[in-house]
Amino acid sequence: MVILELEKITAGYGMGPDILNGISVRFEAGLIHCLIGPNGAGKSTLLRVIAGLLRLRSGRVLLDGKVISGMRPDQILALGACLIPQDRCLFPDMTVRENLLMGAYIERDRRQISRRMEEVLALFPEIQRKLDQRAGALSGGEQQMVAIARGLMIQPRVMMLDEPSLGLAPLVVDRIFEAIRHLKERGITIIIVEQNVRKGLAYADWGYVLDMGRLSFEGPAPEVIRDPRLQELYLGRLALANPEVRA
Repeated sequence: MVILELEKITAGYGMGPDILNGISVRFEAGLIHCLIGPNGAGKSTLLRVIAGLLRLRSGRVLLDGKVISGMRPDQILALGACLIPQDRCLFPDMTVRENLLMGAYIERDRRQISRRMEEVLALFPEIQRKLDQRAGALSGGEQQMVAIARGLMIQPRVMMLDEPSLGLAPLVVDRIFEAIRHLKERGITIIIVEQNVRKGLAYADWGYVLDMGRLSFEGPAPEVIRDPRLQELYLGRLALANPEVRA
């Protein structure tokens, strides 16, 4: 079942050129989807469009068949679509506990908030003992865990993660991706933008390859990682940037 659909999306920043060029993408409920492609392909822009942080120039976004393009980010969040941005956007001077509670700001039932807090701390026990520490004092991996946990406090149906492995040690990356797999088991639809192509596709069910703001090709993740077009795309761009590179 399709939970999220983008129809002929065109978008860009300010008066600049289009970053997304009439792209159409469908996301199946309950799967892990991985968006990959060269720098500037439009991957992060696509997530910002879904989250309502960037207005469309044309096209539309549908969640469960309902048009959400044009809605405010908080309205889209309330419908269950949550974005964990690249820079995590934590409140560094607030404690971990306060950051998590900020994620549940639209919930008024204290019992629900308490239950959700227990659930996210069970998923990330590493941050449980640091609830009263400033978020800005945590390691990069711990901050990523807090960012994901805060997003889970709204009980999202769709969670988007922009470069969740960026700047993290390999062991921490493994930990983050295992948590992402657990979220899928809970029925949450996951959309990942990932610069670590092999890692992202290894955990994904479906892969999408973007290039120049368009969908180049897509398919089951194991097939995408073996597709010769993927190597050609990356090595071709690298060769253009550095003439000494040979495919």
